[in-house]
Amino acid sequence: MVGSFYVKGIKNVSLVNVELPSNKINWSAIDLFKIRFNILKENLADLDLGKLSFKIHMDENGFYSGKLASLPNEFRLKGLYLDFRPFHHTKEKISVTKICELLTSLSSSKEYKQFIFGEKHKFESAFVLKGFIRYKGQKVSMNKLIDLWFYSYYFHFNRVAQLKNWQKYFADETFQSLLFLSVHESISILRKFYWSISDLTPTNLLLKMPKQVQK
Repeated sequence: MVGSFYVKGIKNVSLVNVELPSNKINWSAIDLFKIRFNILKENLADLDLGKLSFKIHMDENGFYSGKLASLPNEFRLKGLYLDFRPFHHTKEKISVTKICELLTSLSSSKEYKQFIFGEKHKFESAFVLKGFIRYKGQKVSMNKLIDLWFYSYYFHFNRVAQLKNWQKYFADETFQSLLFLSVHESISILRKFYWSISDLTPTNLLLKMPKQVQK
């Protein structure tokens, strides 16, 4: 049974038949995606965030300012980001890129493919990636900072020399808040992928998608 956590905002559901033979489906990737997402979801829930409160603004030039009212400490966030990384890194078995390729191979349904690719586009263009922060008069793109944060600062501590010039940006409260909001928004999108395949098994070859409203 699918809980309300995954179907919040999706009241009308359409079922889509899987057309690919069961023995040709990459079940290991599907099962791993489900397992890893449940771990990520539990880690996020464990932060006990409640309703997020923040005052963050982007000006007409794309620069952000402001911060979250209360951000979890760095050690708690590291666990969350570590669990999020497999979905974000393109080389991972369950990256959004690879899982979308897998899901869209299961059915020829045009509507289902549009649903999956639409969510993939949202994931790849999380709102904070379009902006910049200004630190002591310097302009730095959020996209570059997030890439450095995930693949260098948090997970490759031995690259101290490469990161020395970036430490001041990582310490910026606006950046820390925007990074968290980007991950939080991305997890909401991952929920939809999970929801779509949550009932999918070798004996239940059905996918789920929101029912389209007839105009």
